[in-house]
Amino acid sequence: MSDVADKELNVSIQFAIGPFEISLSAVAKRAEFASTIIDLVDEIKQKQNELAQSVVGIDLTKFKPMVTQGKPSEDPVEKVAAKIGVLAELLKQILRVEANVPIIIAKERFGSPEKGAMVLIYAYQFGLEKKPNHKDASAAFTQSGFTPAFGTRTKGALLKAPAKIRIERGEISLTGPGISDAETEVKRIIGSASR
Repeated sequence: MSDVADKELNVSIQFAIGPFEISLSAVAKRAEFASTIIDLVDEIKQKQNELAQSVVGIDLTKFKPMVTQGKPSEDPVEKVAAKIGVLAELLKQILRVEANVPIIIAKERFGSPEKGAMVLIYAYQFGLEKKPNHKDASAAFTQSGFTPAFGTRTKGALLKAPAKIRIERGEISLTGPGISDAETEVKRIIGSASR
């Protein structure tokens, strides 16, 4: 019986001091399991005011939202939000997907039709995990309310050096600068919306 009592256990307590989740853990012998939990809880009770005051003084705008690792989302907008590192709820205020077509909401918030097109292609590429052809990109562009159609002017501007898109076998994808510009545009719009 003493072997069982001497066996070490990991004791962990998790709690939240919004917006943080905190985990305390300790190793205890099985016989001391209950007293270890009581000690941890007593320590939290004694320091709770100090902990709360410490959190109050933190400038949360300096922190990037944490993306929890769970089951990957099937929602294309949530996939895009995770890739960019923004909150899905905020991204859903400017982007949605209907019948596998990304659509920009409130196109007037975008700096230009070209930036809107990059975000739509980004949504195809990382949210729907496909490279759109001209017809797909054009449908998303038109349904988002951009004019003129996704053609010579917009697509042509994105192909000029430094190219933001590439076209291979009829499929459109973003280049490195295009990905960066699309992410910057989303962050700019979401940042101004959250103020």
